[in-house]
Amino acid sequence: MVWYVLLAVVAVLFVLSVALPVPRRMWAFSLITAKYFWLWVFDKLMLRRLWFAITGRNAKYQKLTRPVLMRMFCEDLGPTFIKFGQIIASSAGMFPDAYVKEFQRVLDRVKPFPYADVKRTLDEELGAEKAAHLVDIEPKQLAHHVLFGSLTSAGQNRKVPVESLHRCATSEQKTGAHPCWISTPF
Repeated sequence: MVWYVLLAVVAVLFVLSVALPVPRRMWAFSLITAKYFWLWVFDKLMLRRLWFAITGRNAKYQKLTRPVLMRMFCEDLGPTFIKFGQIIASSAGMFPDAYVKEFQRVLDRVKPFPYADVKRTLDEELGAEKAAHLVDIEPKQLAHHVLFGSLTSAGQNRKVPVESLHRCATSEQKTGAHPCWISTPF
């Protein structure tokens, strides 16, 4: 009977920790950290290389260095950590050259995300009524790099006609962040 009660308490704590935002972020951080720790371990033990050889992708194998792992870790953690990577990339005198060179990839190359996420974010943040005014958003992104300085450094840019018929660019932050609106026509 004690085991059932203990199991129920653990289950309730797990559900609460996944449902509440702060513990959920801690879970996500822990899981992503574990992912990259084990990638590093498997790479050191040459198990990744063995896996690539077994699956016939031996030519694509590339050893994961610490700078590469750190960049991938920051990209997986989202916009705040991408900004941290951009600080590393632009501070050549403060960080080792290998890290600076690797983190320069986050200055102008952010992983693209689907158009459905853009629509969902606009509907959630603006509401359906205001989002309806943006009727002709192009599904294909213009770029996923720093277009207007730090405002768009963690997002992607798409052409959006607005009510005044000016062409503007919006920067959609990665899922969960607020969209950043650029009001200057181009």
